[in-house]
Amino acid sequence: MLTPEPKSLNDELLPYMRATNISEGEILRSSLKEMWFSKAESRKLQLRNGDILVTEGGDIGRPLFVTGLLEDERIGFQNAANRIRWRSNAKFLYFWMSWMYDSGFHINNVNVVSISHLTKEKLEIVPIVIPPLAEQLAIADYIDQQTALIDQRLCTLEEKKTVLAELRKATIHEAVTKGLNKNAKMKESSIAWIGEVPAHWSVYTLKSVASVNDNVLSENISAESIIEYVDIGAVSADKGIEFTQSMTFIDAPSRARRLVKHGDVIISTVRTYLRAIAPVFQPPSNLVVSTGFAVIRARKKVISEFIRYSLQDESFMSEVTARSIGVSYPAINANELMSIQIVVPTVCEQRAIAAYLDQQTQHIDAQLATLDEQAQVLKELRKAIIHEAVTGKIDLSGVVSGKEKR
Repeated sequence: MLTPEPKSLNDELLPYMRATNISEGEILRSSLKEMWFSKAESRKLQLRNGDILVTEGGDIGRPLFVTGLLEDERIGFQNAANRIRWRSNAKFLYFWMSWMYDSGFHINNVNVVSISHLTKEKLEIVPIVIPPLAEQLAIADYIDQQTALIDQRLCTLEEKKTVLAELRKATIHEAVTKGLNKNAKMKESSIAWIGEVPAHWSVYTLKSVASVNDNVLSENISAESIIEYVDIGAVSADKGIEFTQSMTFIDAPSRARRLVKHGDVIISTVRTYLRAIAPVFQPPSNLVVSTGFAVIRARKKVISEFIRYSLQDESFMSEVTARSIGVSYPAINANELMSIQIVVPTVCEQRAIAAYLDQQTQHIDAQLATLDEQAQVLKELRKAIIHEAVTGKIDLSGVVSGKEKR
């Protein structure tokens, strides 16, 4: 169990693996937390190379093969994980457990009435087909080689995505703070995170050019009315509103109250580090967002097409985060949010900038979508290779593994 305080003078403060760490796919020391272990617990719960950790809750059944531990390195694990030590070839078992996870076996065989858990007892009765040891070694070697090539290609795709994502941010920032005319005369904006802007642009607080939270659900709404609800977890800065939840009003959470219309921008005012911000396009009439969002609506001096890019600017989002209060649950109130300054060009320039950014971001987004599709194909290929190898669909019985050669 999680032990944040020592129970005796002999207890030791050690890093430990949680379910979240297992989902990272490797032991990332920088993300490990520490807790107190008794001497007996540190001996019993200390990891060693060749162990297999399997998540018990959350992303149930995800396995991690423990490798790369130094000789004197001491890392424990929490009760959110199961540890397997196998007398045969542990890498083969790891790949078997990977296939069981990918196939959805655990989800289909645990109690999901409340919170699902892959307990020790449930893990112990997971079926496994065990080939001869020589074949286990050959299968593990084959999968290692094939998946290493795929992982390398996936890493390359991620690097390309990172470059494109940074280009998208830079393109938006440059356009909404510097404009499209590279020869424009510049002046200091007096906004530290923006710097110089075109000399004829104006500086306004957000409340001077936009309203906030104009519309809420009527108190007379029928309990059986169907709403499409958007919570904070459904929104991200790069993908906007990713999904909605359909429900009757009586079943909706109490925070399902804010109404939006086309052209609005929703900004999360809680857990602001998530940067849940999104423009609203052609919403259905029954779309309702959480009161955890501020609904920003352009009114004076700005058009909605421009302000949505201004509010998606990386610098603006960083300012929202910087002004938030709280450590574990940082939040910003609507008044503080609306006091943030933005720069505003002429309406003619606003339209030109918005049209330019529409074109540029659509082009970048199309490239990102292509990379996502390529990555998905590679991930499916990876799963297929593991499945085919551990279930004997690929005959490796006559192959001598590198370990046997040595």
